[in-house]
Amino acid sequence: MSTINLSLTTEPVVIVDDSPETFWDGLMSGWNSLVAFLSGALVIVGVLLPWIAVMALIVVAVIVTIRARRSRAHSRAAGSSATEASSVPTEKPAPGPPAA
Repeated sequence: MSTINLSLTTEPVVIVDDSPETFWDGLMSGWNSLVAFLSGALVIVGVLLPWIAVMALIVVAVIVTIRARRSRAHSRAAGSSATEASSVPTEKPAPGPPAA
């Protein structure tokens, strides 16, 4: 069994009023916030760019694979229907009265 000594203190809170007081201060505050947002957005784009590139490569590979399979299936279907059509005898229509 040991003794624990705990001491809690607080630092004095200093309230800083950063609100713009003139039009020029408001304009500068808006400009600085826009620049901060754009720099943050550029960082996010920089982080996501490699992921987007990898995802694009995967999507392209999937699309190429699907198109290749569809074209192979289409050519097989066209080849089998051509052989079926040549093996089925065709009948001539019976002569009838001419259409008016």
